[in-house]
Amino acid sequence: MNTPLVSICCVTYNHAPFIRQCLEGFLMQKGVEYEILIHDDCSTDGTTEIVKEYAAKYPDLIFPIYEAENQYSRGGMGHMDNFNI
Repeated sequence: MNTPLVSICCVTYNHAPFIRQCLEGFLMQKGVEYEILIHDDCSTDGTTEIVKEYAAKYPDLIFPIYEAENQYSRGGMGHMDNFNI
């Protein structure tokens, strides 16, 4: 893969019912080099496992960050933005 022109940044927490559809939407993008940066904020509902599944399937496109402790509860949404950037 060439250096990506676009970085798709996604923050998720307990979105198991929706994260597959979200990632599939990202993966449908054509015509531009991109990467998917996904920050899972210590989900407890299976989101982490789904993200790991997609990261294993698309290791050159999906770059996950997994938290051991929920970061939102430690500093709010402004604090969360720093992880993907």
